[in-house]
Order: sequence, then structure tokens, then C-alpha cells
Amino acid sequence: MRYFGGAPGERYPADFWAQVYALYETSFPGLPAGIQRAEAVGVPWPTNTTPFTLFDGDEAVSHVGVLMQPMRLGGEDRLVAGFHAVCTRPSHRGRGLARRLLAEACAFADARTPLSELSTDDPPIYTGHGFRVTQTYRFVASPAAPSSVVCRPLRPSSVAADLELLRGLLRRRAPASSRWGTLEPGWLVLTDAALSRRADTVFWSLPEHDAVIAWEAVGDDLHVLDVIAARLPPREVILGALPPTRGRVLWSFAPDLLDPEASPEPVPAANGAFMTRGPWPSLGPIGVSPLWEH
Repeated sequence: MRYFGGAPGERYPADFWAQVYALYETSFPGLPAGIQRAEAVGVPWPTNTTPFTLFDGDEAVSHVGVLMQPMRLGGEDRLVAGFHAVCTRPSHRGRGLARRLLAEACAFADARTPLSELSTDDPPIYTGHGFRVTQTYRFVASPAAPSSVVCRPLRPSSVAADLELLRGLLRRRAPASSRWGTLEPGWLVLTDAALSRRADTVFWSLPEHDAVIAWEAVGDDLHVLDVIAARLPPREVILGALPPTRGRVLWSFAPDLLDPEASPEPVPAANGAFMTRGPWPSLGPIGVSPLWEH
């Protein structure tokens, strides 16, 4: 086995990444195609991740990725290590390869920040490395008076001006939550949107407020995924930009800066587990937007 780890992803050649993407496809079908969509909106995958990888001959067989995300946590700016794309080729499972790489990745992260996080459908893989399941919430918006706000959909994957508008606001964004909010300048939001095929469906510009909101319909409910602005618009403006719904409006992140009266409800376990590692501060109910996940 050949081990590669600890160097920024952009230092590895294209053939290295071609093998890693082939490995991804065995565990996360469609991920390499999503990576291509992210590159199309100006977010090359290797630029923001540090890979820990084992090769058997010329074939990548196990991988753990680590990225560093600046965040606002409990009113303070902190750096958080995000673990992602943890996988082993089916032919090589059961040999402890991912466990070895997770140990290396945890040591790397610990040298840079005491705080780590990840999202997973299989928590037991990570508990032996100090990760613990942390309950997340979504927040039912408090009632607002009806209003109408000028807005238009953005198509950043196909309209260059829309992409530039969105990237510009992401670069100078204020955190949407002081309790738990991303501060990264756009690479994570754009990557998550591209991977989940949301890039051309969820972003809406509010030109009179120099803001973009991201929302999607889930059944009869509307989920607010993000609010991107240098100065957050009032709750009434955000809710007024949404279409009428027979259901509820849910914030997918803690709206302490926007709607402090919103009611938290636990995210169902069927949606997967969110796990944290290290001395996390006491934050109260938190929400992790699908556009802020690793």
C-alpha cells in the first residue's frame, strides 16, 4: 500500500485525482459528476480539501478528506475541520484502511483546530475517533404579516452575471447565524449546491436589499437554506420573498439573528447524523443548512 496524506489537494497531479474520483464512484455514485458541476461554477475540488489516501498499486482504495471551514460559533469566529468523502473500495473493505486514514486525518486536524465535524449515515465508524452524534434542529418561522418583495431566480450554472453576483455576496457575507453560521467565502456553498443539483433552483436575488436567499419546497413546507448578504435583511423581507404555501416555513439554520421567536424541532434521524469532535462550546439548538454540510 502507498500512503498519501497531509498535503493540500491542489499539490497532487491530475492522474492522482482521477484515481480518487474513480474510488468515489464506488461508494458515492454520481459524486465525480457533481465535482465537475462544482468546477463549472469556479470551485475546483482539490483547491479546498486535504486528502488522506491509500493506493493499492495504481488504484486508490481508501480516502478521507479534510477541509477547513471558518465559522461563527456562539458569537465567536472559529476554525472547524470538516471530514468528508470517507470511503473504501468494496474489494478492500474490512481491513481497517479507513480507520488508519481517520487516525491520520484526526491528527492533522488537531494540529490546526480542536473542533471537527462531519455528516454521516453510519455513526459507529467515527465514534472510536472521538466523534459524537449531535442533535440538529430546524426552526419553524414565527408568523409574519403578508408582504411582497421584489425577487428573481438566479441561474449561476448558466448565467455568468448571476454567478458573479452570487460569488460577490458570498465573499462579503455576514453570518446568517451567530450561534452556528458559515463564514467561508463561497466555495462550500457553491460546492454543496452543485453536488446536490441545487445551483440553478434555490438561489433568489433580492435586488432592493443587496441580498440572496436560498430556499426550496419540501412537500407543502418551504425551507430557507441560507441568507447571503453583507447586511442581513429583516425577517419580514425574507419571508415576503417566498411564495405562498399551505405548509410551514422552516429555517434550516438557527435564525437567532433573523427570527429569534422561531420554534426548534429536531431533524429526523432518517436524515442522517451530524457528529462533532472536540471541546465544542454550548450553543443551544443548532441547524446545519444543506448548503453548509461537508
